[in-house]
Amino acid sequence: MAKKNEKQKAAANREASKRNKAIPFPPPRDLSFGTVTTDNIRRYFRHCYRYMDAYRMGLNLRQAAYAVKE
Repeated sequence: MAKKNEKQKAAANREASKRNKAIPFPPPRDLSFGTVTTDNIRRYFRHCYRYMDAYRMGLNLRQAAYAVKE
C-alpha cells in the first residue's frame, strides 16, 4: 500500500511540474557601461559613502538623511 501511495504522489508531482514550467527570462538587452559616465559612478559612490559615514557615527535614518543633504 505504501508503494502505491508513493507512486501516486510521484505521478502527481510529475503532472504538477509539467503544468508549472518555469517561464524563461527574456534575453538580456545590450546595456553597456557606455551609458553610465564615470562622473555618475563617482557621484553615486560619494552619496553612499556619506550615508555609511553617518551610520558609522551612530546616526539614525533621519539624522543620516539630514547630514547627507547638508
